[in-house]
Amino acid sequence: MHRIGWSFSPLRIMMIAMKYYIAVLFFFGVLFGSTASANAFVEPLYTLTDKPKDVVIEMQINKDGLVDVHGAKIVQILGTTLQTRIIFGDTFLRMIVKMNSKSKLVRKYGEIMPFSDLKVGDYIDVMGGIETSGDTFAITASTTRNLLDYTQKNEFFGSFMSFSTSSDSFYLNTASQGVVTVVIGTTTQLLKGTRLMSPYYLRPGDFITSVTGIYNFKNKNLISDIIKVPIDMTQFKPRNFEGVIDQMTSTVLPTTFIATIEGKRFELVLSDKTSVLNNKRQSTSLKRFVVGDKIRVYGGLRETDTPIVDVEVVRNISL
Repeated sequence: MHRIGWSFSPLRIMMIAMKYYIAVLFFFGVLFGSTASANAFVEPLYTLTDKPKDVVIEMQINKDGLVDVHGAKIVQILGTTLQTRIIFGDTFLRMIVKMNSKSKLVRKYGEIMPFSDLKVGDYIDVMGGIETSGDTFAITASTTRNLLDYTQKNEFFGSFMSFSTSSDSFYLNTASQGVVTVVIGTTTQLLKGTRLMSPYYLRPGDFITSVTGIYNFKNKNLISDIIKVPIDMTQFKPRNFEGVIDQMTSTVLPTTFIATIEGKRFELVLSDKTSVLNNKRQSTSLKRFVVGDKIRVYGGLRETDTPIVDVEVVRNISL
C-alpha cells in the first residue's frame, strides 16, 4: 500500500482558498448582483449604458496574486481608497482599490494626474496586488489609469486655416492629428520672433512652428498657451531708409522724427550718438532740418507692430 502525499506552498493555499471564497460569496449573492452594501451607501443598479466604446472590461489574476483589471467603474471615493465595480452584463464584482504614496495615477495617454482629478463615474484600469487579509476583494494599486481623461500636454505645428465662427478658436492643419481646433484663452500668447502679439494677427496660410497647450484626444481640441510664428530676422538688420520728414519733436539730440518711408509712417529714434550729416556727408546741426526735407537714414527696425527705426546715421539730402 502506497501513500500519496500532497504539498502546497502558502501562496498556492491562499489562491485555492480565494477561489472557494469567491464561489461561496457568489452562491449567497453577496459578491455578484447583491443589493446589500459593504459600505455605508445605497447600492445603485449598475449598467454599462455610460461605458465608452473604447473601454474594455477584463480581469486577470496570476499565480503570484498580481491583478490586472480593465474597465472598473468608480462608485465611491473615500480618501485615497476607491470603491469600484467591474460590471459584467447584469452582474458586477465589488473591488476595493487602495492607493498609497507609491501608487502611480495617470491619464488615459500616460500623463501623471493628481488624485483630486478622479471622480465618481470614471472608468479605470488598475494593476496591483491582492491584499492577503480581510473579507473583501481588495488590491493595493501600483498603477491606475483614468480611461475617461483624454487630455495631455502636447505640441503641434502646421498651417493656420481660419478662425472658427465664434472667433475664440482657429483650425490648424497638422501632420500628426489632421485638423486640430486650437482654443484661444485669455492668457494665450502669440510670439512672432521675440514680439508678443495678439493671436488675431494670424492669417490663412501662416505657418505655425509651435503651439503648446492641453490637448483632448477625444474632441481634438487644444487649449493653447503659447503660439509661435516664424519671422524673417534679416529684416531687422540695419539698412538704409529714405523718406520725407513729417514731424520733428526737437532739434536737439536725442529726439524723434516721424517720416513717410516707402509709403508708410515710420518713427525714427535718434540717440545722442546718432551721426547728423548733410547732402555732402559732412557733419551738420539738426537745427537746419525742417519738415518736408528729404532724408536718408541708416538703422535697424525694431521688432514691433509699428515701424520704428533706431537711427545710427541721418543724412539730410535737401541741404
